[in-house]
Amino acid sequence: MPRVLVVEDYADAREMYVNFLELNGMEVVQAPDGLTALAHLSAGRPDVVVLDINLPHLDGIEVLRRIRGDPETVNIPVIVVSAGIRDSLTCTPLVTGATLAFAKPLLPEDLLAAVLGVLPAPPGTPA
Repeated sequence: MPRVLVVEDYADAREMYVNFLELNGMEVVQAPDGLTALAHLSAGRPDVVVLDINLPHLDGIEVLRRIRGDPETVNIPVIVVSAGIRDSLTCTPLVTGATLAFAKPLLPEDLLAAVLGVLPAPPGTPA
C-alpha cells in the first residue's frame, strides 16, 4: 500500500485529499505545517509527499529544500500544490526540486493521478 504524506494547512483541503487518497487504497499521513511534516519524514519514509507552499511555522519551500538536502529523502517524489503557482514563470523558481507542481484548486482526482504517476514501480515489475 503506497504511503503518502499530505502537507496542507487548510484543514478542508487536507481532509478532502486525505479522504480521497485513502478511498483509493493509499495509506495517508497528514501534517498541517512544515515542522510536523519534517517530524513525519523523520519517523517514517513516505512514498510520495504532497506539499503546499504557504505553510505556518516552516514554509513549503524550506521543507522541499530539506527533503532534497537529506540523503534519506532526496529521492522521494514531491508534488507541490499551491495557490501561489499561477504560471510557469511563477512556478519554476518557486518549486525547484519538486517532481510536479500544480496550482490550486486541484481536484482530488487530478491529485490521485499525479500520485499514481510518480509512485516508484513495485520490485519485480518489468520496466
